[in-house]
Amino acid sequence: MIRSLSRDFQPFLESDGRHNVWIASESDSEQLIYDRHNVIYAYGPASQWHLILSQAGLSEVASVTFPSPHSHHFHQSLNGEQQRMIASRDWHHTTLRASDEE
Repeated sequence: MIRSLSRDFQPFLESDGRHNVWIASESDSEQLIYDRHNVIYAYGPASQWHLILSQAGLSEVASVTFPSPHSHHFHQSLNGEQQRMIASRDWHHTTLRASDEE
């Protein structure tokens, strides 16, 4: 599912700043978060994530800094892609915690 989602919506996910993508296991504590800064955070078995992400050509860094100030672009022309992505899957929604909100 993740591969098809990223393939089907790659232009939207890579060029529009209105989203973070959280992928979580329902049975374990594993999470993969792709945030609006194009940074991936991986939680769970580090050795497994390291192998998967390095095979995809990604590498781990000790820290991440973001320019300040910076901006996120919400492209109105991609509104249809957002709606198409939402309608494309049977999503499992959870309530955000206060710490999840920016």
